[in-house]
Amino acid sequence: MGPRAFSLVGSGLVKIVKNYTHTLSVPYTLLATMNFHKGVAMGTEWMADGKCREYPAGTFFPRDGIGVIRAQKICATCPVAAQCLEYALANHVDHGVWGGKSERERRRLARSRRRSAPNPS
Repeated sequence: MGPRAFSLVGSGLVKIVKNYTHTLSVPYTLLATMNFHKGVAMGTEWMADGKCREYPAGTFFPRDGIGVIRAQKICATCPVAAQCLEYALANHVDHGVWGGKSERERRRLARSRRRSAPNPS
């Protein structure tokens, strides 16, 4: 099945993203990172299954270390944490907790992957 069309409505800090089967509350900061092309969201269907949907968006954009730990505990039980982390790494998302990793942890992981990647010569 190909990508699904999404419509965007809402105001304030959250927009409502609707597709054929789900309605998602998406923080504007997340929405800015989503790969939209002519009204179609690419590769984000997994977001509908995220554990984060059960919590306020601010939970995953904490202001302190305690908030990061709280978000990471939620991510630890999420069925799509691996896809979430890969999405954040691929799209260079530099804010919030994604796939159970903080901004700093994702930077370290990305750096490590770059170092271990084969050198095209």
